Amino acid sequence: MDTKIETVAVTETGQCDSTDYSLSAKDRFDSCIKLADYFRQMWDSRRGYEWRISIGLWTLLGAGAVTLRSKGGIDGYILSIPVAVFYFCWLWPMWNRSEIEKCSGKHYRAEAEEILVHPNHVIRKFSDERRNVFSKILGFVSDWSMLFQLITTLFFAFALYHFNHMPPDALPTPASGPTNQNGVTHLP
Repeated sequence: MDTKIETVAVTETGQCDSTDYSLSAKDRFDSCIKLADYFRQMWDSRRGYEWRISIGLWTLLGAGAVTLRSKGGIDGYILSIPVAVFYFCWLWPMWNRSEIEKCSGKHYRAEAEEILVHPNHVIRKFSDERRNVFSKILGFVSDWSMLFQLITTLFFAFALYHFNHMPPDALPTPASGPTNQNGVTHLP
């Protein structure tokens, strides 16, 4: 049995617009599944983009550590600026938007499940207002992906700083001495 219901649209001012959209339960279910899939795809593509940028930054920091080895001149506070900018101006907005997309997808999937159980269920619009700033910050700093990216960025920044200030005589040199048939050097 295909149930048709009257849906209520809420305008920007919060007033109700009682319009008969006449969507069947199947159409509303399909719409919710499509919205859930859309938000999952957006989250997945944003995550891939985020990791490509992070790996690019790590490559630059690693290449800088090798290239600027024993040159001196890079102060710790100069490295802390790009790390802070990366973490708070890149990762925070990426995480925040990804969380909204992830929660939106879960919301519309739950709405689709609700329509399966109760065919007359009216779809609710997703709202992120229930999350306060403290819970967002706590979620951000406890997210494994954000922590991993921060720790890895700090590691490469420390390596760049460390290698940049390493004395030239501390650099490893190729070992000299007799070698065997496999090219392995035997130290005396």
